[in-house]
Formats: sequence, C-alpha cells, structure tokens
Amino acid sequence: MLTISLYLLMFAYAVSCTMLGPLLPAIRAEYGLTLSQAGLMTTFQGVGGSASVLGGILVADLLRRSASVRATFTVYGASVFAVVLLPWYPALVALFFLIGASTRLMESFVNVYVADLHLRHRGFYLGLLHACFGLGALLGPSISALVIQRHLPWSTVFVELAVFCLLALAFFVFAERKAGGDIGMPRTRPRARSGSGPVALLKGLAPMRSRAALILCSLTFLYVGFANGLSVWIPSYMSERFAVSPVQASVPVSGLWIGIIGGRVVSSFLSRRFEGTKLLLLSNVVAAIVVLVAFTVDNYLSLTVGLLVAGLFVGSTNPMAYALLNERFPEHRASASSALTFAGTLGLMIVPWLVGMVAERAGFWLGLLVLGLCPCGLAGLSGVLAFSRQNPPPELRPSV
Repeated sequence: MLTISLYLLMFAYAVSCTMLGPLLPAIRAEYGLTLSQAGLMTTFQGVGGSASVLGGILVADLLRRSASVRATFTVYGASVFAVVLLPWYPALVALFFLIGASTRLMESFVNVYVADLHLRHRGFYLGLLHACFGLGALLGPSISALVIQRHLPWSTVFVELAVFCLLALAFFVFAERKAGGDIGMPRTRPRARSGSGPVALLKGLAPMRSRAALILCSLTFLYVGFANGLSVWIPSYMSERFAVSPVQASVPVSGLWIGIIGGRVVSSFLSRRFEGTKLLLLSNVVAAIVVLVAFTVDNYLSLTVGLLVAGLFVGSTNPMAYALLNERFPEHRASASSALTFAGTLGLMIVPWLVGMVAERAGFWLGLLVLGLCPCGLAGLSGVLAFSRQNPPPELRPSV
C-alpha cells in the first residue's frame, strides 16, 4: 500500500509536467505573450527545481523520507491551487517556480524511498515508479486538451489537479501510518555514519566526483529536456503547422508517453537479465534514428508514429540512470537521486526555453530540431558509459 501511494504521488506530479502544452496557446492569447515569454513558465519551473535540488544534494541523506515527501508534496498541491486564485502572469510564473522547487525535490525523495523499500529489486520497482510517472505525463495533455476543446477556462485543469493532489496526499499519510512509519529509512541512519555539520554536507557531494555519475547526470539532463520540450511545444507546432484541433495536436505527445510507459515496463523486466549500460546504448541508438527520420519527413503521421516509437526506446533512460547511480552509491542514495533530479531540472529549465528562442528567430521546425538532436546525444553518452571499460564494474549493473 505504501509503494502504491508513492506511485500515486509521482503520477500526480507527472501530470503537471505535460499539461502545459495544450494550454499554452490559450495562455499566450490571454496574456499576449511571445513564444520566448511563454517559455518563461518552464524556465522558472526549472530554476525553482534547480535551487531546491541543489540543496537536496547536500542534505538529502540527513532528512527523513516521509516528512520530506509530505512537505514537498503539500507545497506542490498548494501552488497548483494558488494558480486559480492568482490569475495574472507574473504570479503564474512565480507559482511555477514553487511548483518546480517542490516537485523536483519530491521526485528525488520518492525515488530513494522506493529504493529503500525494495533493496533487492530496486531496478524493477523504480522502473514501475517511472512507468507511473509516464502514465501521468500521458494523461496530462489529454486532460488539458479536453478542457480547451470544451471551451472551459484553462485554469480548470489546475482545480482538478489540486483536488487529486489532496486525495493522493491523504492516501500516502494513511498508508504510511498503516505501514508503521518511515520504514523506508536504512536501519543504520546516514546521520550516524556521516556525522553532522560541514563534514556531512561535503559527503553529500560524493556522487558528483564519479565520471560514471556525471555521464548518468548528462543522460538525465538530455532525456528530461527532450521529453518535456516535446510535451510543451509539439501541440503548438501541430496546431500552427497542420491546423489541427487541440485534441489532435496533443495526440503525438500522448503517443510519446504511451511509448515511454511501455518502454519502462519492458525495461523493468529486461534489467533483471541484461546489463543496464548495454540496454541504454541499444535503445537510445534506435530512438535517435527514429526521431531524426520523423522530423525529416515532417508530417502529422510521421511525428505521431515517430514519437510513439522513440518513447518506447528512450523511456528506460531515466529509471535506469536512477537504478545505476543508487547501486553505485549505496551510502548516499538520497544525495545521488538528488544529483540526477538536479540534472533533469536543468534539462527542464534550459531545453524548452532554448527551443522557444530558436523557434522565434529561425522558425518553429528548427527550434524543434534542437529536441530532435537530444536522442543523438543520449546515444553518444550511452556508448561512452557502455564501453568506458571492457567489463563494467558491478556497481554499474542494476540491482536484481
């Protein structure tokens, strides 16, 4: 029950990552925004996430999992509801800063909480956790598109999400009490091992001193930037390029996340039999080829089918990175998860904004090509990780 409740929290967080895309044309029309100005919402969301997770890298292993999850998710739910109460654009940007700060830090705590609950099969359960994230990301644009299609205020989506957050938080608190408290913490508390003060903070930086960890963080940066950039900009591109309805414009994003969900479920099982680094390399090479072909053909069908297939192969990148890095740093699992979340937050902050800037100056298609090149970077980094040593060390193999 506790694991399911954590999956629901991740699902609720994921909805906010993709629901903005179909709402963006309505928000731009209401406030008279340019493409780059509209991209400020995701930029400030990334800035907030970066600031909070950077602090989390230092102190995450010193904090209780349950209290941290409750606090961050409460701030997230309150910020979502406040969007309805404060409907002017500067407040909207500020609230997206809070949404980013709370959700990105919560993501790292939820990942390590699930890893603590399932030490022997963390790769499998983390894969399912990220599949739940994919399910929420899949439904996000569909919910927004339906609201726009029915000519309801765009803020209706935030009301619905706030209600669901309240229910999910209540279920988590109930499940944790039934389970007997913060059972996800290690029996030997990190506080006792690491000490306190500056020494403990410096030990929290241990994951960032590894070459493999830096590669995994770079993978997460590109993956999150790619997935969120497509979720934000593809609906607008489809509407302007092919003059389709809001629901039709969100179909390629839904296809992407259907593929990601399927890829994560399949990789959860494959990770129990095959080496994680080689799986990453093969899947990202295929994804890079598919995305480049889809963007070169550039029609509604090619983009829809291409993003579905690309999601199937690229979806394992994030959960695999968490599993590998948690295995590499068992004494600093929370800090390692925060490091990956920080890298993903930078991707969320930089890549969608960069797409908007390029699109405004050189055309929408060239802006999207920035996203099309991300899987090529993923394939290259996966190759470096897979062949950096002829026989990868045990710490780089996902737990079974």
